[in-house]
Amino acid sequence: EFDELETRERDRNDMEVYVFLRALSVAEYLFCSTKHSLRIAGIRDLLPNLIKPALYNVIPDIQAAGVRLLGVYGLLHRPTAVTHCEFVHTLLQNSEDEAIQAVALQVLLDYCMVFGLTVLDDASQRRNDANPSALAVGGDAHGKEDANRQEDEEDEEETTLRDEIWMELLGHVYSDVDALRNTAVEGFCKLIFNGVTDDPTVFALLTCHFFHQTGGDPQTLKQVLSVFFAAMSRCSGRNLLALCQEAIVVAVGALADNKEKASIYPCFRFMLNLIDEQCALQQAVVLETAAGDEPTEKAGAAAPDRRAIHARVAVLLLEEMEEDVPVGILREMAKCLGILEVGMDDAAVVARMQELAEIVGKKFRARADQTLMRKFQERLESLASAASGKEDEETDEGADDVSQPDVAASMSRAKARLAADAGEQGARPTRKLHTAKAKAVHVDTSPALEAPPRDRSSGRGGGGGGRPA
Repeated sequence: EFDELETRERDRNDMEVYVFLRALSVAEYLFCSTKHSLRIAGIRDLLPNLIKPALYNVIPDIQAAGVRLLGVYGLLHRPTAVTHCEFVHTLLQNSEDEAIQAVALQVLLDYCMVFGLTVLDDASQRRNDANPSALAVGGDAHGKEDANRQEDEEDEEETTLRDEIWMELLGHVYSDVDALRNTAVEGFCKLIFNGVTDDPTVFALLTCHFFHQTGGDPQTLKQVLSVFFAAMSRCSGRNLLALCQEAIVVAVGALADNKEKASIYPCFRFMLNLIDEQCALQQAVVLETAAGDEPTEKAGAAAPDRRAIHARVAVLLLEEMEEDVPVGILREMAKCLGILEVGMDDAAVVARMQELAEIVGKKFRARADQTLMRKFQERLESLASAASGKEDEETDEGADDVSQPDVAASMSRAKARLAADAGEQGARPTRKLHTAKAKAVHVDTSPALEAPPRDRSSGRGGGGGGRPA
């Protein structure tokens, strides 16, 4: 009898769990399909009657379904999402169930995707407004503080909370839990692709993750990131070019910090190919625009200079190599320098690259590494000579402009001297001079009379091109 009662109790509990989960599933479908807002009482009443009991249920499956339903409920109304953002973040930090953490992470990323990153700022502000005495309690413990000190601490607390939420989301990109890592990577790909964030650190982390994946199922993330980069290269335009310029060295630095020597060169080459591809696409757009109605000068000014971008990347990479980096990492970075096609007319930038290259070159001991750096320095020397030659040409052009008035004055003096010499001669030379002027006028004006084109078949002009009597 005891076993039978236990079996009935377990079956009844299973039925209650099934009914609860089924009700949560129907409510989630309702929230996803409705066109109404939370002004409808029937929708608004589901929060206290269904969502909150699920959130505080002891069964993890019901609690995870409740968190998912709370996320969909918040997407109907931005202030509701701001109100529950801190609660979801607390679940993400403190829950011991991985499924609940994954759902909470998905909810926060969905809030950022739909409402923008300002939802995190508003959640931080709401927390500070709801706890105005938090700093005052600390003041009673450590003595009274002035109002300016309290205001500074409030601003610091607000900024720290926003950064804390953002860093919590970023930290799960390299989580050991497959569900958290996959959710974070996919969510940040959506945020960057839709322009919600243009943080180069996020783009650099995704690129590093594409080349260096630890644990779990790497094929799933490889597929997600492959689709993401392919879509970005086709649709983003200047956004991708700006992201790659700032993120390429950040990615190399992150891999260097993690001692991932084998992934540095492939990652750098991949992002450099993205830069070159975007430059080529935008150059094609500029040429197509120049062939249309818009002025060529305006279109040419918007075209990116690929060699100048390579030069800026080289400066950033050399500054990274100047730090305390192991020799093996330095060797990989030197290989990255070798594929850059630097080109810069600014002599100051070239001088900066030469200075950094000389400092970095002293760190190498192997002959192959020294040869690689020497080749790069030779290219910099040719760039420096070209930049100095361009400056000399500009100086010479300026000198030519200054000397033009002197040439004009000399010609004026020569003409006056010839006129004075002609005035001293007799009447006959004067008549010859007037005859020459008349012939010159006749020669200059005669082509204007032959307006119709010459008839090549008859060999005669169309307007009587013979000499006048």
